[in-house]
Formats: sequence, C-alpha cells, structure tokens
Amino acid sequence: MSNAIFLRLVLAAVFCMALAACAAPGYDRMDSSPPEGMTIAQGQRLDQAWVQADADFSSYRAVLIEPAEIEFDPAWGRPSERTGSRLANPQVDIDGTRKEMQSVIDRAVRKTLNEDARFELVDESGPGVLRLQPSVDQLFITAIDPMKIATRVEQFIRSSGRGIAGIEISDSESGQPLLITADWRETRRYEPLRVASPGLTANDFRDWYRRFLKDSLELMHHGAD
Repeated sequence: MSNAIFLRLVLAAVFCMALAACAAPGYDRMDSSPPEGMTIAQGQRLDQAWVQADADFSSYRAVLIEPAEIEFDPAWGRPSERTGSRLANPQVDIDGTRKEMQSVIDRAVRKTLNEDARFELVDESGPGVLRLQPSVDQLFITAIDPMKIATRVEQFIRSSGRGIAGIEISDSESGQPLLITADWRETRRYEPLRVASPGLTANDFRDWYRRFLKDSLELMHHGAD
C-alpha cells in the first residue's frame, strides 16, 4: 500500500471518529412522569418503560405494524466545513436514508415478531389486535451517505451509530396505549475498526432494534409496579 493511500485511509478514519465525537449523546432524558393511566413497568432495564395499569396482553393474538417514524440527530447530515478534504461537504441523502432506515426497522420488527409464538402479523385492526408503532429518534449514523457509500475513500468506524429506539403498543381498535418504551443505545462496537458499508449499516441497526424490541416485549410478562 502506498503512503498516499495509507494517509487517505487514516484521515478518513480520524474524520469519522471526530464526526461521531462531535455528536456525542446530548439528548434530553425522557419525562419521568408516565401518561395518565400508565405506570412504570416492572423488570424494566430501559430508559423509559410505561405500561397501562390494567393491561391484559394475554387477550391479544395479532399485531399490526405501522411504518417506523425516523428522526435524525440535528448534527447528522450537516455538510462538513473542513477544507482541503475529500470528505468535505458530503452529499447526504436524508430523505433516501430515512426510507432505507424505515425498511431496516420494519424488517427487524417483522423478524422479531415472527419468532414470537404469541402473535401473528395482520394488515388490519380488529378485536385482539395490537397496533405497534416503532420509532427512532436522534438517529446518528457514523458512515457518510450510509446506504450508498458514494465516497471513494474507505470509512473506518467504531460503530455504525446510535439513537433513541422507541415503541408504542396500543389497542388497534380503541387506540389506547398499552406499552410505551424508549431507550438510548449504540450499535455494536468494533475493535479493531471496521470499514463501513451499506450492508454493515443495515445489519447493525436491524440487530440494534431487534435487541430493543425483545427487551420491550418481555415487559408484557411483568406488568406494572
């Protein structure tokens, strides 16, 4: 490997790590007071976990999945002000990335629920049907143009990103919220660094949300304090 190529790779890795450091978690913690009629869930290991006090999840046998709501960290996607860099002013397709991430989260939810013998997936609301609304807030993806990798310089990353994973599960007919959870977490960390790719970004965030969703669904067994 020539010195020039090696130098470009090192600079790319440093830039990506610096970009991530500049956007360190600065979110406001979720409200400590649950909505009316809800209380803190037992056995919860999440930043926020509220359950309807009299919720009986045993009466539900199906789930209707809504498209994920995706909101990015305000620091993500801003053009770099660095000059003289091949990575300056990266063109980030925010709308395209949002759609890609909605697909990633949808696959994560469907895979997780397909593994849960309690529920079948349906396309319409009705008796015994839960409505599941996934969300990701303050999403920060380490890779630039993460779903396309348009830049020719390899991007070395410690992790694919982070954000606040959220979910609201409600009765599909009445709209009554039964379980609301949220948790700030990072995707898996790599040591040594890994080269970013669209496949790595998608797989890491899929697994990231699956772990969160499994933790949330476990709370259905515990109920409220």
